Amino acid sequence: MYFNVKGYFSDGFVTDASGFSQIVKMNEHEDLNLTLGFGPQDDTWRVAVFGRNLLEARVEYNPQFDTIPDGIASTQLSRSDFRTYGVKFRYNFQ
Repeated sequence: MYFNVKGYFSDGFVTDASGFSQIVKMNEHEDLNLTLGFGPQDDTWRVAVFGRNLLEARVEYNPQFDTIPDGIASTQLSRSDFRTYGVKFRYNFQ
């Protein structure tokens, strides 16, 4: 059995690197990733459940700073910004 925990803290950042505008930014936030797995000691197979971004830090869109509200700023958001769950299976062919 194994258990992995990753937590982190960010003081926030602006995502528009070219203009440093406040249109899309990440506020101060914490987040947490967990993995719990098990398998035999010879490591021929492994099953794990995981949760990522469990505290779900979200990108903030500030339309008051968007001089051209064309929706382009929102397309820069990554899927990794959202909470995800899953199951991983692994088998070692020897």
